[in-house]
Amino acid sequence: MERGKKEDPPTGMVLNTFASFAGIFKPGLSREERARFRGAIERNRGFEMDSAAVFEGRSSLVFCFPLPKAAEAHNPTETGGACILSFRAGVISREGCSQTSGDPAYDFSSPGSAMKEFSGSWALADIEEERITLARDSAGAYTVYHGVKDGVFHFTTSLTWFNGIDFSIDPEGVVDFLHFLYIPSPRTIFKGVESVLPGQTVSYDGRALRKEAFSRNSFEEDDFAAEHKVPEAEYLKAYEELLKKSVQRACPKNGKAALFLSGGKDSSTLAIAVKLAGLENIEAVTLGFDEKNIDETEDARVVAKHLGIPFVPLRFSPLTYLEGLRGFAGSMGQPFGDPAAIPLYAALKQNKDRFDVYIDGTGNDRYLGIPVTWQEDLAWKINQKIPGLNHLPWWRLGEGFSYSADVLRRTLSRPREEQFVSWKGWTDKEIFRLTGRRPDWSGHLLYRLYSDTRTPMEHKTRTLCEIWEPEAAFRKTVQIANALGKTVRFPFLDRDLVRYSERLPSALKYRGSVNKVIIRMLLEKYLPREIVTKKKGTFNFPKDYILATNNYECLRLFLSEEAVRKHNLVDHSMVSGYVERYIKGETVYQDRLWALVLLHSWLEFGRH
Repeated sequence: MERGKKEDPPTGMVLNTFASFAGIFKPGLSREERARFRGAIERNRGFEMDSAAVFEGRSSLVFCFPLPKAAEAHNPTETGGACILSFRAGVISREGCSQTSGDPAYDFSSPGSAMKEFSGSWALADIEEERITLARDSAGAYTVYHGVKDGVFHFTTSLTWFNGIDFSIDPEGVVDFLHFLYIPSPRTIFKGVESVLPGQTVSYDGRALRKEAFSRNSFEEDDFAAEHKVPEAEYLKAYEELLKKSVQRACPKNGKAALFLSGGKDSSTLAIAVKLAGLENIEAVTLGFDEKNIDETEDARVVAKHLGIPFVPLRFSPLTYLEGLRGFAGSMGQPFGDPAAIPLYAALKQNKDRFDVYIDGTGNDRYLGIPVTWQEDLAWKINQKIPGLNHLPWWRLGEGFSYSADVLRRTLSRPREEQFVSWKGWTDKEIFRLTGRRPDWSGHLLYRLYSDTRTPMEHKTRTLCEIWEPEAAFRKTVQIANALGKTVRFPFLDRDLVRYSERLPSALKYRGSVNKVIIRMLLEKYLPREIVTKKKGTFNFPKDYILATNNYECLRLFLSEEAVRKHNLVDHSMVSGYVERYIKGETVYQDRLWALVLLHSWLEFGRH
């Protein structure tokens, strides 16, 4: 179609899938407001307009950025990893986009009617002339954000596209990041910008927001197996077939895929499914390190060799990680402190021309459950009976008496709502000295969740799967892949596999402190016992690879007095003192400095 050509409004809906989108909505959207937004998008990160599909309606303007050719899909029930645009507004023009007629039977305004039929990971914008509806998949693998600026409703699947919009930094978002090392939903780093929650729709008609949940994880035990006496072998056979089909759908038909393989349970399960499906255009990719206690290369190599899957080990120098900090910060949209994200960025960047789609093993914890240890169970019950224990001087007890005593001490020294938070950065008292703000997390979704859980297992599963995974585990992979022009898919989120897995009897999900029972059964069926029973270490990226490289270059670059004063978010004298002590060998300050480096690198490279 000729660019900018006028056309009559469509009789049906236009439905298409993309890697990401960014747009504005306002009944009676003016020419000046359109021009301002278009200019912001064009200036953003050197973006070339020729690569976008542009939809313009009487109340809206949307820029959509394409999926890799090998990952293109038009049917939202089979996408497996895409952003969905439903455009039913009065059309002024469409630019650079292929047209796909949508099914008028889809009713996006009614939570649950259409979204539950979608498969995998996705974000949705359904645009009508008088209303816009945003939605996000139940696991929260894809993100979608919204905020009102000067009376115009802005929305996007990646906060990177808000860099050209004058949204100010939210000091509360900074506080959240310093403490958690990511920003839990729905808050973001931008004041007035929120994230749609997993399994939620947000509608806006120019006057008010309306939020509704269309999905909620269930932690009720299903007694289907007890009633029908289904043998475990039958469950395993059915699970195996569904898993195989989910991997087939995730793999591009005309392109190359990489499977992230660590040698752990989840990625090894997907490797088995790749083998069973006979897929030949997938290679296993593993990140390696010189430190044996965190190096996963050998575990992954053994699994790949046994299954006959091509194996690609990757290992990068500390200098590579340091040099990649600029690109990583620019890809994330807001500060992000998961140490595993930077090696992930290095891996995807190096293989940018080799793979079209990346396959990731995240996603089954939310329906298989995460059991707790007896120490976690005991601490949870103590916290219920005696709140406020975290205010006691636990640090005086020291560490090393016994493993159980150390776990209990560390757990009871935290706020009970944060018992299962994955990382812990600056404390509330330290944050007050650093920023002058007294943190109050009592209204956070994370804290409200605690009062809504009945068991420690439910609390742990929901903390990790409803709070941490969406804004950390999933987000880092999707954002980095999209920034590099690739896509990522999560076979464990396949609709049919999820529906079946949710109905599994609890005995096939967890038994005591053993989790993912049905996955363990599958591993024992196809892998040698020594592989299955080998204890896998915990990945912990050595932060010194970045902090200490080139004579502490990044500390001098991002945390100098000049750099800290430039952004004026934290006290420069306190930062300087911590930097000086760390350089002298006091590694206790490493995690706190790591948070500050990631914050200021984003302010420098990711915020334009």
